Amino acid sequence: MFAYVAAAMGACELISEEDAGSLFDDSGELIRPDFRIVTRDALSLLVEVKNFHKAPFKTFTMKGKYLQSLKRYPRLNKVPLHLAIYWSRWNLWTHLDTDRLDETQETIAIELLDAVKNNDMRLLGDCMIGTVSPLSFRLYARQDIPQTFDEDGVASFYVTWSHFPFKSRNQAMLCS
Repeated sequence: MFAYVAAAMGACELISEEDAGSLFDDSGELIRPDFRIVTRDALSLLVEVKNFHKAPFKTFTMKGKYLQSLKRYPRLNKVPLHLAIYWSRWNLWTHLDTDRLDETQETIAIELLDAVKNNDMRLLGDCMIGTVSPLSFRLYARQDIPQTFDEDGVASFYVTWSHFPFKSRNQAMLCS
């Protein structure tokens, strides 16, 4: 599904399955990543895709030797290698530059929160909207229309639009 997600974000000019077809290398140990991506900004990268389905807040792990073998192909192609992890229990993709991972370790461990902090999905067109805390939502009751309470204590009132940039300030909405 990664190729479809990357394509849907709109920043990719090319997404190609890299690990298909014949491959001949002098060592016989070369591992090809899953996809080659070229973005509209002319960034080329190779992506290895992994699915992580364990319980929330468990740690994604991979062998350091596997990452070493995987990184050899991108080095020969002079293209950076990224690791896309689908955290299926969270329905969340993270996209990490493997240069941030130490392949000399026997086992490489990636925590979900660390993956989110270092997420490079923006390279593929992903974006998030943030706001400065505290976020608030305010409703202003119209003062010229009576507000009522029913016997269960539910208030009915009209919201004023005067605080919002609408053309007509005579509009009102009944809330209860």
